[in-house]
Amino acid sequence: MGYDDLSVTTDGAVGRIQLDKPPANVMDAGTLEELVDAFEELDTPDLKAIVVSGREGLFSAGVEVADHLGDALPGMVERFDALFATMRDLETVTVASVDGVAFGGGCELVAGCDLVVATTEARFAQPELKLATFPPMATVLLPDIVGRKRAFELVVTGEEIDAEAAERLGLVNHLVPPADLESATAELVASLTEKSALALGMARRGFYETVDQASYAEAAEVANGYLLDITRTADGQEGLSAFVEKREPVWQDAA
Repeated sequence: MGYDDLSVTTDGAVGRIQLDKPPANVMDAGTLEELVDAFEELDTPDLKAIVVSGREGLFSAGVEVADHLGDALPGMVERFDALFATMRDLETVTVASVDGVAFGGGCELVAGCDLVVATTEARFAQPELKLATFPPMATVLLPDIVGRKRAFELVVTGEEIDAEAAERLGLVNHLVPPADLESATAELVASLTEKSALALGMARRGFYETVDQASYAEAAEVANGYLLDITRTADGQEGLSAFVEKREPVWQDAA
């Protein structure tokens, strides 16, 4: 299968998805569709791990802001939700290999992976509320990862955190110097590929079925509803338009 925004390869029992959309690996509707296709293509009995990364020095600055505006919004939400539903249903373990910026949807993509290796230069943030919009998957995923109060703070402040803070919070499993990212990722992946593919897939399913205290689909539906509602307000459209037009937003503080 051909991809425009991704590099998708396999090497033995490992699949690799690299975001390759200069200059900032911003994911638009087409990128989200390609990610779904790539995960589905790589989720085979022959593979035991899927590594998700960005171009050297950069993971992803998030989802295209213009796709949050007007009639484009529902389609973007549908594609974004489909991506995380696909990731949750995989039989194959996913490993995010992160350097540089992972903001907005990029940070959510990291959170959606099972394991995370990051460099000391990595940075994470959910800045959506600064544009008067909402990060639905962050509200679904981050409370279980970093704790409810810290997740709330990250969502409502848009605070950028460094790699050390992300590791302390539990968003990152392994923190390494930039020069060691490839080898550290390979070492973690090797600990997976030595396992039985069948057992690994069953363990992944069993883990999430056990720890999910409520329906993931129901939680995602609620979060996506809030994204649609907030982004459709006057302030939501203003924040997004101001970003696209490279100007400061003028808030009405009203629907």
